[in-house]
Amino acid sequence: MKAFKIILALIFVVLISALIGLFRGSEAKHKWILKIRDRYDSRSQVADQNPMELSGDVLLDEMELEAYHS
Repeated sequence: MKAFKIILALIFVVLISALIGLFRGSEAKHKWILKIRDRYDSRSQVADQNPMELSGDVLLDEMELEAYHS
């Protein structure tokens, strides 16, 4: 199912970029593709982060954890 979504998204991007290239030109098409790619990259970077980093909590190392819990 995930592969189907990726293929569907790829087809959508290709069709939209072709329409933009047809009406606005190749430079606008390239700008739109870069904007979509940057948006995808930022989402994947957020997904790769540790959930503790997203919540704003301070990450403690082993010695700080031992001192805190003792």
